[in-house]
Amino acid sequence: MGEDAGTTWMVMVRDISHAVRISGQSTVIASVVLDVDTGRMHGVSAGSTSQDACQDALTKAVTRATELHEPVPPEQLLCGEDHVEAVGARLEQVFGAQRVPSVVEVVPGNEAEDIVDSLVGHMAGRRQPDEFPNQDDWYLFFALADQYRQAAPWERWSDAVRLDLVLTVDDVAARYVAVVLGQAGIQHGLVLYPGDAVSDELRDWQPQDPVSVPDGTLLCHFEPPTDAPAEYVAKAVRYGWPADADSMPVSLVGGPDGPGDLARRDTRHLTLGFAAVLDWDRDSQPEAATTGQLGFPDGSHGEYEVHQT
Repeated sequence: MGEDAGTTWMVMVRDISHAVRISGQSTVIASVVLDVDTGRMHGVSAGSTSQDACQDALTKAVTRATELHEPVPPEQLLCGEDHVEAVGARLEQVFGAQRVPSVVEVVPGNEAEDIVDSLVGHMAGRRQPDEFPNQDDWYLFFALADQYRQAAPWERWSDAVRLDLVLTVDDVAARYVAVVLGQAGIQHGLVLYPGDAVSDELRDWQPQDPVSVPDGTLLCHFEPPTDAPAEYVAKAVRYGWPADADSMPVSLVGGPDGPGDLARRDTRHLTLGFAAVLDWDRDSQPEAATTGQLGFPDGSHGEYEVHQT
């Protein structure tokens, strides 16, 4: 194998049938091969069975590693408990009988799961960001979103109330109109429209009308676990959302070509938005401006100012 052998690959396997359709297949399984040391994606495949998907993804990973003059095969293949059999089933066909790596059962980390989430989002047609939130961003985001869910501000405020919201992260300010969703019982959540006004089209929107989401709109709504996309449910639970909660957060950013997954900046703005609306909701004089601060785990500084328009 050579003196530089000893790499480790993580093989991720996930049923993505809810998000991706392949003609003639009722089930779609994705497999992703990641380099444990670098996080680089070596191979990706989708098939009708876990074994097919794993074999094809590993074959692509070996081919790519060979082209890049990297050590082949890896010393170990790591995978989740439920996928040991699928990963190990056809290794001789991929590597050859004399070069089969060992298969080790592990619990995949959040970073590996997040990479697969992004792949599923891309395959499902959602725009992917240039800069992804990191694990600390997600922990804080879901903590504030859960506080917002439990506070249920829609019980006190309708979506006719418009909040002027200025969010600042590390001295860079952005302005939104915040709207609390859910008093009509349609869908609970929070939406941040970019700018200082909501368009006439949105202001006059009725439930039977098509949904129009302006570019840069940040949205988080809460859906029953059975209705929320599986990758959103799994991510929320990984980052501390109660597994037995009666609703799960689904967060998106509007764009010219449809909804996208949140970038790091979007996640931080929504996190600050939750904090701002929670503070404003608790304020004994909500007609006055409410201000506050929030520190991010990496030392970045966030501030908010909110008042009813």
